[in-house]
Amino acid sequence: MRRTSDGRILGEYQSQSLWERTPPNGLLTQDLMWIYFVGFGNLGMTEDRMNRLALIWGVAGLALGASGCANRPPAVELAVVAREFEFAPSTIEAPAGSAVTLTLQNLGQLEHDLTIQEIPMETVSIASTPMAGHEMADAEQAPQLHVAAMMGQTAAVTFTPTKPGTYEFSCSVPGHKEAGMAGTLTISTP
Repeated sequence: MRRTSDGRILGEYQSQSLWERTPPNGLLTQDLMWIYFVGFGNLGMTEDRMNRLALIWGVAGLALGASGCANRPPAVELAVVAREFEFAPSTIEAPAGSAVTLTLQNLGQLEHDLTIQEIPMETVSIASTPMAGHEMADAEQAPQLHVAAMMGQTAAVTFTPTKPGTYEFSCSVPGHKEAGMAGTLTISTP
């Protein structure tokens, strides 16, 4: 222990040079605070106040980090291959609240798409340019989710489903759904 010029007593940790110290209990935050306050005159901080302040900073940092991660489920990538007249796989799954990138690879000799008429979702972004001349079967309303690819092409769409449930997808090119191009997307509870 050492006494300062103003009469305060410094503990062993405070008496050591900055290069000789290791953080007490591995707390790097506390060591950084010591460097700041010892290097800039200590500003009247006691060891007890420094420990409390380090604890508050640490808890606040953990809370901010946890809140940012807890609200963001991991992103999901799903790949579906289209051929005459099937999807592989025909059953896919993703958790609600996750950003889902759905990639459609057309290995067939005809144009194909993957369409879901109704699915509760937040955002949609298409990662490919719209297909010129893509033919959809007559639908009373436009599908909420649609990704299309000409033969030998790949296209993708990213969306965030919001409600758990099972949603049917199909190829909307006339006659393809009836020939067997259908499947299900299951949105699970996160």
